[in-house]
Amino acid sequence: MIATRRAIGRSLGRRGFTLLETVVALAVGGIVVAGSAALVSAVADAEARVREVARAEVRVANAERILVELAAGLIPTSDAEPPLVGSPQELRFDTACIESGGWSRPCTVTWSIAERGTAEPVSSTLLVERGPSWMGGASTRVELALGWAPVAFSFLVSANGGGSWSSSWTSIVPPLAIGIHGARDTLLLPIEVAR
Repeated sequence: MIATRRAIGRSLGRRGFTLLETVVALAVGGIVVAGSAALVSAVADAEARVREVARAEVRVANAERILVELAAGLIPTSDAEPPLVGSPQELRFDTACIESGGWSRPCTVTWSIAERGTAEPVSSTLLVERGPSWMGGASTRVELALGWAPVAFSFLVSANGGGSWSSSWTSIVPPLAIGIHGARDTLLLPIEVAR
Protein backbone atom coordinates (compact mmCIF):
# COMPACT_ATOMS: atom_id res chain seq x y z
CA MET A 1 0.00 0.00 0.00
CA ILE A 2 2.83 2.35 0.72
CA ALA A 3 4.27 1.75 -2.74
CA THR A 4 0.92 2.63 -4.28
CA ARG A 5 0.75 5.91 -2.34
CA ARG A 6 4.23 6.88 -3.52
CA ALA A 7 3.33 6.19 -7.16
CA ILE A 8 0.11 8.19 -6.80
CA GLY A 9 1.99 11.00 -5.02
CA ARG A 10 4.56 11.24 -7.79
CA SER A 11 1.99 11.33 -10.54
CA LEU A 12 -0.09 13.96 -8.74
CA GLY A 13 2.92 16.16 -7.96
CA ARG A 14 4.13 16.26 -11.56
CA ARG A 15 1.38 18.00 -13.50
CA GLY A 16 3.42 20.44 -15.73
CA PHE A 17 6.68 20.69 -17.66
CA THR A 18 10.00 21.26 -16.01
CA LEU A 19 11.86 24.50 -16.61
CA LEU A 20 14.39 22.72 -18.81
CA GLU A 21 11.66 21.21 -21.02
CA THR A 22 10.03 24.63 -21.41
CA VAL A 23 13.33 26.30 -22.38
CA VAL A 24 14.08 23.56 -24.95
CA ALA A 25 10.59 23.91 -26.44
CA LEU A 26 10.99 27.70 -26.72
CA ALA A 27 14.42 27.33 -28.34
CA VAL A 28 13.09 24.87 -30.93
CA GLY A 29 10.15 27.16 -31.63
CA GLY A 30 12.50 30.14 -32.07
CA ILE A 31 14.63 28.20 -34.55
CA VAL A 32 11.53 27.26 -36.55
CA VAL A 33 10.30 30.88 -36.62
CA ALA A 34 13.74 32.21 -37.65
CA GLY A 35 14.01 29.59 -40.41
CA SER A 36 10.56 30.35 -41.77
CA ALA A 37 11.29 34.12 -41.73
CA ALA A 38 14.45 33.52 -43.78
CA LEU A 39 12.47 31.32 -46.18
CA VAL A 40 9.74 33.95 -46.63
CA SER A 41 12.40 36.62 -47.24
CA ALA A 42 14.15 34.45 -49.86
CA VAL A 43 10.84 33.80 -51.64
CA ALA A 44 10.05 37.55 -51.67
CA ASP A 45 13.52 38.32 -53.13
CA ALA A 46 13.08 35.68 -55.83
CA GLU A 47 9.66 37.10 -56.69
CA ALA A 48 11.15 40.60 -57.03
CA ARG A 49 13.89 39.28 -59.35
CA VAL A 50 11.36 37.42 -61.53
CA ARG A 51 9.16 40.52 -61.70
CA GLU A 52 12.12 42.71 -62.77
CA VAL A 53 13.14 40.23 -65.49
CA ALA A 54 9.55 40.21 -66.76
CA ARG A 55 9.47 44.03 -66.82
CA ALA A 56 12.74 44.12 -68.77
CA GLU A 57 11.37 41.65 -71.33
CA VAL A 58 8.21 43.73 -71.72
CA ARG A 59 10.32 46.90 -72.23
CA VAL A 60 12.35 45.16 -74.94
CA ALA A 61 9.23 43.83 -76.69
CA ASN A 62 7.58 47.26 -76.57
CA ALA A 63 10.73 48.96 -77.87
CA GLU A 64 10.92 46.61 -80.84
CA ARG A 65 7.18 47.01 -81.52
CA ILE A 66 7.47 50.80 -81.50
CA LEU A 67 10.45 50.74 -83.87
CA VAL A 68 8.68 48.38 -86.30
CA GLU A 69 5.53 50.55 -86.30
CA LEU A 70 7.47 53.76 -86.87
CA ALA A 71 9.53 52.27 -89.72
CA ALA A 72 6.46 50.70 -91.34
CA GLY A 73 4.63 54.04 -91.26
CA LEU A 74 7.28 55.93 -93.24
CA ILE A 75 5.60 58.65 -95.29
CA PRO A 76 7.06 59.15 -98.78
CA THR A 77 7.62 62.70 -99.93
CA SER A 78 6.28 63.98 -103.21
CA ASP A 79 9.10 66.41 -103.90
CA ALA A 80 12.85 66.04 -104.38
CA GLU A 81 13.52 65.76 -100.64
CA PRO A 82 14.43 62.24 -99.46
CA PRO A 83 11.85 60.68 -97.11
CA LEU A 84 14.63 59.23 -94.97
CA VAL A 85 18.12 60.57 -94.27
CA GLY A 86 20.49 58.37 -92.34
CA SER A 87 24.03 57.73 -91.19
CA PRO A 88 25.51 54.97 -89.05
CA GLN A 89 24.71 56.93 -85.86
CA GLU A 90 21.47 58.78 -86.69
CA LEU A 91 18.49 58.74 -89.03
CA ARG A 92 15.49 61.01 -89.55
CA PHE A 93 12.23 60.42 -91.38
CA ASP A 94 8.56 61.38 -91.49
CA THR A 95 6.15 58.72 -90.28
CA ALA A 96 2.74 58.19 -88.72
CA CYS A 97 2.94 58.43 -84.91
CA ILE A 98 0.23 56.86 -82.79
CA GLU A 99 -1.04 59.30 -80.19
CA SER A 100 -3.00 58.64 -77.03
CA GLY A 101 -6.51 57.60 -77.91
CA GLY A 102 -5.23 55.59 -80.90
CA TRP A 103 -5.14 58.47 -83.38
CA SER A 104 -2.39 58.54 -85.99
CA ARG A 105 -0.74 61.79 -87.03
CA PRO A 106 2.29 62.66 -89.12
CA CYS A 107 5.47 63.43 -87.24
CA THR A 108 9.20 63.61 -87.83
CA VAL A 109 11.20 60.97 -86.01
CA THR A 110 14.91 61.09 -85.27
CA TRP A 111 16.64 57.92 -84.11
CA SER A 112 20.11 58.28 -82.68
CA ILE A 113 22.56 55.99 -81.00
CA ALA A 114 24.00 57.72 -77.96
CA GLU A 115 27.02 56.42 -76.12
CA ARG A 116 26.91 56.77 -72.38
CA GLY A 117 30.17 56.34 -70.51
CA THR A 118 29.97 55.19 -66.90
CA ALA A 119 32.24 53.26 -64.57
CA GLU A 120 31.38 50.23 -66.70
CA PRO A 121 32.38 49.97 -70.36
CA VAL A 122 30.71 52.42 -72.74
CA SER A 123 27.26 51.27 -73.80
CA SER A 124 24.92 52.52 -76.48
CA THR A 125 21.23 53.25 -76.19
CA LEU A 126 18.70 54.04 -78.87
CA LEU A 127 17.02 57.43 -78.48
CA VAL A 128 13.82 58.15 -80.39
CA GLU A 129 12.86 61.79 -80.71
CA ARG A 130 9.49 62.72 -82.12
CA GLY A 131 9.86 66.24 -83.36
CA PRO A 132 7.10 68.74 -84.03
CA SER A 133 4.90 67.37 -86.76
CA TRP A 134 3.32 69.09 -89.72
CA MET A 135 0.29 69.70 -87.50
CA GLY A 136 2.36 71.18 -84.67
CA GLY A 137 3.23 69.66 -81.34
CA ALA A 138 6.01 69.37 -78.82
CA SER A 139 9.14 67.32 -79.25
CA THR A 140 9.30 64.10 -77.22
CA ARG A 141 12.50 62.20 -76.44
CA VAL A 142 12.27 58.52 -75.52
CA GLU A 143 15.08 56.14 -74.59
CA LEU A 144 14.28 52.63 -75.77
CA ALA A 145 15.65 49.55 -74.03
CA LEU A 146 16.45 46.92 -76.64
CA GLY A 147 18.11 44.48 -74.27
CA TRP A 148 21.34 44.86 -76.23
CA ALA A 149 23.49 47.85 -77.13
CA PRO A 150 22.92 49.15 -80.68
CA VAL A 151 26.09 50.40 -82.36
CA ALA A 152 25.10 51.37 -85.92
CA PHE A 153 22.31 51.79 -88.44
CA SER A 154 22.44 50.44 -91.99
CA PHE A 155 20.05 50.57 -94.91
CA LEU A 156 19.02 47.69 -97.20
CA VAL A 157 19.54 48.72 -100.83
CA SER A 158 18.73 45.40 -102.50
CA ALA A 159 17.64 41.97 -101.28
CA ASN A 160 19.27 40.17 -104.23
CA GLY A 161 22.17 37.84 -103.59
CA GLY A 162 21.93 37.89 -99.80
CA GLY A 163 21.32 41.63 -99.57
CA SER A 164 23.26 44.78 -100.25
CA TRP A 165 23.55 47.28 -97.40
CA SER A 166 24.59 50.92 -97.25
CA SER A 167 25.93 52.73 -94.19
CA SER A 168 24.20 56.00 -95.13
CA TRP A 169 21.02 57.01 -96.96
CA THR A 170 20.07 60.18 -98.88
CA SER A 171 18.14 58.76 -101.83
CA ILE A 172 14.66 59.93 -102.80
CA VAL A 173 13.58 56.27 -102.82
CA PRO A 174 13.41 54.84 -99.26
CA PRO A 175 15.48 51.75 -98.41
CA LEU A 176 13.85 48.32 -98.29
CA ALA A 177 14.67 48.04 -94.58
CA ILE A 178 16.59 49.62 -91.74
CA GLY A 179 19.06 47.52 -89.80
CA ILE A 180 19.93 48.33 -86.21
CA HIS A 181 23.14 46.46 -85.52
CA GLY A 182 24.61 45.51 -82.16
CA ALA A 183 27.71 43.58 -81.21
CA ARG A 184 25.82 40.25 -81.30
CA ASP A 185 22.35 41.06 -82.63
CA THR A 186 20.60 42.88 -85.48
CA LEU A 187 17.05 44.18 -85.58
CA LEU A 188 15.65 44.34 -89.12
CA LEU A 189 12.85 46.86 -89.67
CA PRO A 190 11.12 46.46 -93.05
CA ILE A 191 9.80 49.61 -94.71
CA GLU A 192 6.54 49.04 -96.54
CA VAL A 193 6.09 52.03 -98.83
CA ALA A 194 4.31 51.86 -102.18
CA ARG A 195 7.15 52.03 -104.69
